[in-house]
Amino acid sequence: PEHNPLGVSVVQRAATWYRDELEDIVILDYEIFNHGYRTLDDMYLGFFVDGDIQRRGDNQTGHDDLAGFYNGAVRGSDGSFHRLQVAWMRDADPLNPLPGWFGVILLDHKTDFSQLIAPNYPKVRSFQIFATNASVQQEGEPNNDADRYYLMSRNQHDRDTLPDEATDMKFMISSGPFNH
Repeated sequence: PEHNPLGVSVVQRAATWYRDELEDIVILDYEIFNHGYRTLDDMYLGFFVDGDIQRRGDNQTGHDDLAGFYNGAVRGSDGSFHRLQVAWMRDADPLNPLPGWFGVILLDHKTDFSQLIAPNYPKVRSFQIFATNASVQQEGEPNNDADRYYLMSRNQHDRDTLPDEATDMKFMISSGPFNH
């Protein structure tokens, strides 16, 4: 795809646990370094997910996935409420759906109370759902830098897909803007 390098490097670290109650959790931590000669302003960080929900060993992805976004509160074990934003996918096979849901949560990022260099708390700015083989204007995935930036910078969360809209879904979450 069309791309204009920014002069950054990204270090990714992954963590998992070997405990039954935590075996389905994977933590990804990203550290981003600007090695270029210019300051990067109005930057958005995005995470693109192509879940391909299917049974292990299946040769083809079914066109029966659903995606959505939960933006609300959950009650903790101490009775207090916590903000939660989860982008999710699940199988919607009408005859034999796979159990469980797949979720992505933004846990933390640099914050700035004044919002001059970063959002004032960790939050998802944009949640976009993509259908396979469609243009950006028709809810398809971005294929160049301008489309990717436009979708990451939109302050919009797509609505959850409905069962009659199940297909091969992908989604993107983003946060920002970040400056300096």
